Amino acid sequence: MLCAMAFLHARTAPVPLPVRLLNAAGRSLKKFGADPVSLDAERLLAGVKKRAGTQLDPAVDEAARQLLGSAQRSQNLTFFGRVFLSRTVAQRLGNHAGIQATLAAEPAITRQTIDRPWFIAALPRSGTTLLHRLLAEDPNNRVPRQWEMDRPCPPPQRASYERDPRITAVGRDIAILNRLAPGFRTIHAIGAAEPEECINLFANDLRSVWFLVGLDLPEYAHWLYHQDLVPLYRRHRLQLQLLQWRYRAERWVLKAPMHLLGLGPILSVYPDAQIITTHRDPVSVVLSEASLFRTMRQAFQDNVDSTAIGREMLDHLGDWTDAALGARDAHPGTRFVDLSYHALIADPMAAVRHIYTAFDAPLSTTATLRMEAWLRNNRQHKHGVHRYTPEEFGIDPDHVRRRFVRYSERFAAHLSS
Repeated sequence: MLCAMAFLHARTAPVPLPVRLLNAAGRSLKKFGADPVSLDAERLLAGVKKRAGTQLDPAVDEAARQLLGSAQRSQNLTFFGRVFLSRTVAQRLGNHAGIQATLAAEPAITRQTIDRPWFIAALPRSGTTLLHRLLAEDPNNRVPRQWEMDRPCPPPQRASYERDPRITAVGRDIAILNRLAPGFRTIHAIGAAEPEECINLFANDLRSVWFLVGLDLPEYAHWLYHQDLVPLYRRHRLQLQLLQWRYRAERWVLKAPMHLLGLGPILSVYPDAQIITTHRDPVSVVLSEASLFRTMRQAFQDNVDSTAIGREMLDHLGDWTDAALGARDAHPGTRFVDLSYHALIADPMAAVRHIYTAFDAPLSTTATLRMEAWLRNNRQHKHGVHRYTPEEFGIDPDHVRRRFVRYSERFAAHLSS
């Protein structure tokens, strides 16, 4: 019954005409045995190494084989999806090569300190973007912005940070994305100069959930979620050192839902990290995240199975939450701040003051005024209202609640509306 209702209620955005025509042309070429888009890992790796004149980290070679091998075996990627993945992997491999070369040329980068970073490690769709962008208004906070994670080399400089030409280039890429996935801005608006999730840094090593938002690659997902994440967070730290080399601030403020899975490795690599967790009803979280993934995958896949996406979100987010609960129990001395999603939305500045007090950090008048101005200019639902139902994804809310019962019992006080 739920599957039938999901079919009847599925909300699919129309694929833009140019993309449909490109995909049709790609299918025609494939029928005649021609495939102009290569997803061959060895070919892409060789091309990047030749252009860069350097070897890549062996772990990145393996990640490329896992990612592209999974994509080659998928029968569901459109021609445009294959073009997108091929070009993206080539760009990210180029980023990796550039990072390697920069670190080799400037070894002092790796000797920089990163003191008491703040990690927003929470379920997606629980107010983390609002909080991250609000905290970014404090001049003492350094946040990774979309453009510098997409184009990290050469390292950004304080004097030209606000007008770096890479902002315009990345802005063009985002404009294309918004045309391909028209509903994406309603769910999660991104901008070249906006703070963004640091899973984008993981993408420069080809080990990131970032690739899975738009592409259904279960083999790669299984491989990724069973990796030792400590080396990945060491690479994360190296990239932060590179980004702050010529422009640093008092502290880094970082966020990504995948940090729930990596909470233990984070505290291994950043032992003085301070953790912020927002809490929201898991049913709303799973549904909202499923809607985001579906919206993105419609741009790159022929057939998008909403029910399968619902199961995927429930499984992965449930596993991430279990991992985070275990890590919290194993690190009782770590500073955690827990916030209710509803309280955050109702009074964002009260939540901010609570964080600064808990972490013994001064909140300046300048930061407060900038945050208040940001709130006035960025009202909720600025780009439209995000709507979804359990039926669309074949989800039984009671089943979600049972899966998250440990989480809900532990943080019941933060989940009440």
